[in-house]
Amino acid sequence: MKSRKPGGPPTGRGGNPESRLSRRSRPAGRLAKAEVPSTKPRVSASRDRILAAATAEFALRGFEGTTVDRIAARARLNKAMIYYHFRSKKDLYSTVLRSIFTTMGDGLTAIAASNAAPADNPATATTTTHVIRFFIAPP
Repeated sequence: MKSRKPGGPPTGRGGNPESRLSRRSRPAGRLAKAEVPSTKPRVSASRDRILAAATAEFALRGFEGTTVDRIAARARLNKAMIYYHFRSKKDLYSTVLRSIFTTMGDGLTAIAASNAAPADNPATATTTTHVIRFFIAPP
């Protein structure tokens, strides 16, 4: 590294002695929280895109016919992002099924807890439609 003055501290670009330090090695408090963008909304959005793409692919091709490559292409993400969120294709498949059955179960619970007649209960129509779509028509 170059020195500003002979015998002086080594400097990086711009002559700033601290510029040679990486962000991780800088003293605490150097970066304000407002300067570090949050990745949570993007991570959640990518996970949602993966789940939507996987749901469609599994519905069209089944577990054996679906590939992680197809899911990644449909979600417009790379395979690494899928494996970041899910350990395996089987784990992704289990998550998709759990989500579908949880939604149906919640709807059936709402129907059972309601005192309204089935024809007057909006949860009945929503849940029935969801169940029919799942078992008869792929998304």
